[in-house]
Amino acid sequence: MRIRIVAVALASMLASIFSTPAAAFFFWCPSIFAPLTTEVKNVLVRPGVNVRYLAIHRTGSTPENAVILFAGGDGLLSLSSSGAIGTGLALNFLVRSREKFACAGLYTVVVDTPGAVAINGNIRLSEQYAQDMAKVIARVREDPPLRRIWLVGTSSGTLSAAGIAARRPLIPLHPPSKINYGRPEGIVLTSTQSTLVSGLCGRTVFDATLSRVNVPAYVVAHQDDGCACSPAAAVPSVLAALTRSPVKENIEFVGGSPPISTDPCQAQTPHGYLGIENSVVNNIASWIKTH
Repeated sequence: MRIRIVAVALASMLASIFSTPAAAFFFWCPSIFAPLTTEVKNVLVRPGVNVRYLAIHRTGSTPENAVILFAGGDGLLSLSSSGAIGTGLALNFLVRSREKFACAGLYTVVVDTPGAVAINGNIRLSEQYAQDMAKVIARVREDPPLRRIWLVGTSSGTLSAAGIAARRPLIPLHPPSKINYGRPEGIVLTSTQSTLVSGLCGRTVFDATLSRVNVPAYVVAHQDDGCACSPAAAVPSVLAALTRSPVKENIEFVGGSPPISTDPCQAQTPHGYLGIENSVVNNIASWIKTH
């Protein structure tokens, strides 16, 4: 097909033009000249409630590590059966960077909300949500079998990643048991929702009881994040609360492109790593692979 251009420069141009998941079937990783495959999948998590997600990976590869990406805001992507994203969260840092994670050698999952309805912090931190996502984690782990699962959240999506890991801590068993299939091997928190702000963010990752998280944790921030809910200055407090994480590290990025969004908590600002997406994603991928 003519969309599969062999020139690296044109492949990069196509990547920026075709932003919908359906077009990702024709996406190439410019730096390594590798095609990506995108699939739309559904998991029945409880009677009458499904979770739909996009699964993206380098064509023909079987990555050992998978990332499940949790968007911020109300989490609702309204993913269609063709993979189109029907809400403004298409611009979310993790969502718009999905192919970059796959190009970095990770099996990449972009997950919608249970039942395709908007959610808030109370739901993200709930036991029911953890149960639902445990079934998604188990499905991703087994397709293909036994890959390691990392939960990556940004902004209010960090409530999801932290909440699930806290409610589903890894159980050390040798040999590995299916009891851990719905539990993550690690978490990555970016632009962590760590500070209460009336009328803006009513729950924080501290409400997840971070002391229950017993897997590696990586906390990513931007020095110039202007969102009052996720100041970079709060990162040491987040790390300190992760008392059971066997490895916990952080990194603070600087620079990027001038903000496009007027709201500092929106995606096209330092809060969403605008202009430095490649650097942030490659750094996260490298940290995951070495832990």
